[in-house]
Amino acid sequence: DDAGLDHLLAAELRTGALREGTTAPGLRKVFRAYADGLRRNNALARAHTAVPVDVPVVLVRPDRGLLDTADPLGWDTLTPLLATARCPGDHYSMLRHPEALAVLADLTSPLAR
Repeated sequence: DDAGLDHLLAAELRTGALREGTTAPGLRKVFRAYADGLRRNNALARAHTAVPVDVPVVLVRPDRGLLDTADPLGWDTLTPLLATARCPGDHYSMLRHPEALAVLADLTSPLAR
């Protein structure tokens, strides 16, 4: 693991993807935090069972999502009234990026009336 991490660290420093002074232990800590976050998110998702509903649902997908597909990825099994919309950004920025928030505001404003 250490040899691979050292190789990755050298490549990332060389390309400028990481700041000068980044150490292998620091990079390992980032990887562990990321992996711990994935494990936590997976545990939260596994603990929840979605039930079908008979209300309109809008699935908002980011332009830069992990999967480049129009498939609603199973959300259509939860309601016959599914609409899909896209917004700028990715899963991390779609709730804070001003252009993405404008899309979300437009989608939700009729619901508030």
